[in-house]
Amino acid sequence: APKIGKKKMIITGFFGYALVFLITFLCGQGLYWGFIVAVCAAVPMAILGILPQACVADVAELSRLETGEDRSGMFFAARTFAFKMGQAIALAVFTSMTAIANVPGTTEAAAAAAYRRTALVAFICCVIGACLFFLFKEKEILAKIEKLKGEEK
Repeated sequence: APKIGKKKMIITGFFGYALVFLITFLCGQGLYWGFIVAVCAAVPMAILGILPQACVADVAELSRLETGEDRSGMFFAARTFAFKMGQAIALAVFTSMTAIANVPGTTEAAAAAAYRRTALVAFICCVIGACLFFLFKEKEILAKIEKLKGEEK
């Protein structure tokens, strides 16, 4: 991450997950598809599991240097709230979308289509997430941190 940049890696993670969901949408039957999806999801999962917290830490550090107050707890509480809210919304949306697969009388084709639509929506959400993360000003934040740390010395 220090060489490539957290922003680039997170955007890559979002697009990697988008690819995983696109594969899920397009895949056929067979156990090997499960292995393909699992292997492809490993790196984006690792990136998106670790680096967003590092970005929050950078923002918290900049805030501390600019204001003199350590409000890192507030930043991480807000991050946790946003993550939990996202998880709750995703659970409601994706569970609702796939519920048709469990309705009595639903054909196998209709059930498969429900799961494919869910993967398509997940693909779109990942692309939107990547696009939104282009707005994160990592270089500006890191430059300000370095400047303010230099002034402290």
